[in-house]
Amino acid sequence: MEVLREDEIGSFQMEDFTEFGIKFYKLIGLNMIPQRRTTWKEKLFQIFKSFLFVTFFLNIFLIEASMMIFVFKNSNDLSLIARVLPHVINLPYVVIKILYQYINRDKVAEIQGSLNEIFPKTRKEQNIFGTKNYVDELRKFTKIYGTVLVVGFTAFIFKGIVILFISKTNELPTSLWTPFHYERGIAFIPFLLWIYYIVWTKIIGSFAAEITLYTMVTLFSMSFDILRYKCEHIEMGESKLEDDELKQIKDIIIEHNKILELSKEWENIFSTFFLINFLQSSFFLCFIVFLMLSNGGMMLNYVPYLFAALSQTILICFLGQKMIDSSSSVGIGILNTELFNSRNTKMKQAILLIVLKSQKPSVLTMKKFGAISIETFTKVIEKYF
Repeated sequence: MEVLREDEIGSFQMEDFTEFGIKFYKLIGLNMIPQRRTTWKEKLFQIFKSFLFVTFFLNIFLIEASMMIFVFKNSNDLSLIARVLPHVINLPYVVIKILYQYINRDKVAEIQGSLNEIFPKTRKEQNIFGTKNYVDELRKFTKIYGTVLVVGFTAFIFKGIVILFISKTNELPTSLWTPFHYERGIAFIPFLLWIYYIVWTKIIGSFAAEITLYTMVTLFSMSFDILRYKCEHIEMGESKLEDDELKQIKDIIIEHNKILELSKEWENIFSTFFLINFLQSSFFLCFIVFLMLSNGGMMLNYVPYLFAALSQTILICFLGQKMIDSSSSVGIGILNTELFNSRNTKMKQAILLIVLKSQKPSVLTMKKFGAISIETFTKVIEKYF
């Protein structure tokens, strides 16, 4: 393994990509990179994070059970049920999304380690391949998507405060069953803050899961784009022998195969999750549209839920399209070179192999029910609207 001088080491490391999701997961007590801690301070901190983790799921369970009991007790009143069911449907999905990534964190870490082997290490390579652009893209996504979530959460709090002052009654943002009357006395404020805390931690957990997915697709996209660049800039000329050019192509084929295998492995891990995502989103969209049509006077109340359902669907579809486009571009890169006109049989076979593999791009699937792409999102929109 080549040892790089300090002045040769690039400005970006693999951790610059993976740190986004890891940091947000830590806010709810999840450590996505298991570490062997030795000092007592680190052990105490780990215990504290474990406490946050258990508290997070305990709170989710309590509020989910409370809402389900409320729905059962008011099953004859659609207007009351309509206030609660969107939360009842969405909360279990958030838990599944977080736990799914937590359970598979070691497998994902292994894939990241393999991608790190082909990650551009030197400053020169990172400048050539534009590594900074991919980091900036990830940061931009984090800022924009995070801002949208913070604005939504602020609106949620503001709505509760407005209702509190206008109605002059102690009313929670959502309907719950409780064994005591929280509307009376000083119990209301702590109860309201508890609701806000749960919503905030739910947003943080969901945000961390989506950043992690975006990060992995960005890493695969960068790897495929680097291969395309290498294809387009194979060293040619009179001073280069065909054997040297052939060796470069064979190295690209080996690297291409490795990235395809890693992307396939990652897709196999998350294909079940993508299926759950679309089943939940489809049911959620169907239910929200039904509520909007049957309760025209309360239509605006359901717009945030509609946006939430559409945003998680379009995000997965965008990531699927991003994977397809970047993996397909490798074959385009080799076709843009003069090597394609080579008379060398071995050269043509090697080039043809790259092109054929690129014609079957890496895709995200819903447990083999079909590839996820922008076309998938279009079909969802046409179906419900």
